[in-house]
Amino acid sequence: MVWTDWQEQDNPWRNQIMPMVLKSPALLNAVLAFASKHISAIANSNANLELSRNEFGQSNVFMQQALNLLAVELQPLLSSIDRLEVGAQDCVNQVLATMLVLINVETVWPGQSILRRALSANVNTVLDSSVWRTHLNGARTLLAQRTKYIPTVNFEDDTALHFLAQELFTTNTFASITNFQDHANDTIEEEPSAIFGDFLKILQEITQFEREPHLEPSLIQSSRITPSFLRTLFENARANNLTLSRTSKFSTRQDLLHFTRIVNSFYYGGLIYAHQVLLKSCILGSPFSATNIEGKILDWKTELFKILSFMDIDKPSQGQDLVWPLFIAGSEAFDIAEQQMVTRKLEEAMRWTGFSNCREALQLLNAFWKSREAATESANITGATKRHDWISFARNWVKKGRIVLVF
Repeated sequence: MVWTDWQEQDNPWRNQIMPMVLKSPALLNAVLAFASKHISAIANSNANLELSRNEFGQSNVFMQQALNLLAVELQPLLSSIDRLEVGAQDCVNQVLATMLVLINVETVWPGQSILRRALSANVNTVLDSSVWRTHLNGARTLLAQRTKYIPTVNFEDDTALHFLAQELFTTNTFASITNFQDHANDTIEEEPSAIFGDFLKILQEITQFEREPHLEPSLIQSSRITPSFLRTLFENARANNLTLSRTSKFSTRQDLLHFTRIVNSFYYGGLIYAHQVLLKSCILGSPFSATNIEGKILDWKTELFKILSFMDIDKPSQGQDLVWPLFIAGSEAFDIAEQQMVTRKLEEAMRWTGFSNCREALQLLNAFWKSREAATESANITGATKRHDWISFARNWVKKGRIVLVF
């Protein structure tokens, strides 16, 4: 995921990953699969159906070749995983890069197996909406083994590996928030200077906390997950990223303004998510006041919607940055106008990026809104009061086989 693209030399996908393409046939085919799929999506949005169908079919060919070649490139690493040497470093990087590109293909265009078969009966089915988890788990394992058996090469000495590890950390953090079957895995400790790394580390810690089987009051009290400390953590993360914006070169003032708004949207969205988790613990008897937390969530939601309402999604980079904040805003959208704004913004993001990853997030939100409305009507009749939280709803959603990655 590229958070910003201020200058060409600042994009690690271009200056770190693309040179690997000439050395790895698997990575080359994975990149071609992504490019063809993207051309197909953009052509489809522009009503160029013939080009869309051709590129869609070609993407599937590249994808299948990438998967076959990945197995070939991975085999020697697997057979000697406990005897990796420094010379294997480039091979590890190439395989990690291939897995990450495949994860991107599988997450930004999820669940297209039926459509693929309809378009081209001669192409093997290679994707479904949850295949990305296989490559995510594989990338976690490979990075962990590389760190264990090639400890003499520091991340700082290998900029490509450092970038790949950060990308894996980012994907894993977002995946863990809506994936209730596998616990979050801390693959690498992000450096404080990594863009949005501070926010992601907080989100991962909150998610791991929420996954505890029983949120006992004593556990909550002894943890760092308290309202005051969470506020401090998010304020520090926001300050660090805004400082980064002052030392970076933006092409236009509009790009700087957009980045500042993205930072603030993650600040308020993160606070809301963290306190949604705390609110679940309140139900289980923690000492925090549920009424007080709900009031804070309402205040932060107001600020988040204010920021999102001013953000134009007229660039691909802008569209991909806003998916998670929009989802969190949608989880607290109670009236029709708020829900319509979230829906419109997510649809705009899909149109500009050519990615369809927001579709599953929208399906989850729409189902959640209907369920919450029904629960509210029932409460009005019975007099029972209980907060209808999206985390519990999503957990049941996943149990029914609906895998969602908001990314």
